[in-house]
Amino acid sequence: MQLDRRKARYLWAVLLARIDEAFSLTCPHCAGERRIVAFVTDPASIHPILAHIGEPTRPPPVAPARQDPPPQSVRRHF
Repeated sequence: MQLDRRKARYLWAVLLARIDEAFSLTCPHCAGERRIVAFVTDPASIHPILAHIGEPTRPPPVAPARQDPPPQSVRRHF
């Protein structure tokens, strides 16, 4: 059980680090520190919030996987 908690805490730490990269926790107006006060995870709640702030409410389309590039001949000089 303890290992599961450690893994969960680590994953949360990684998520928070990614959020800090995407959304700086420094106010652009006063350079003050921002705080995360909540995470909204319920899709029914997220849709109206995104619509209200003018963000897309649907995820971007997933592009098809690219085909592997053709193999290049490699000349080796020994």
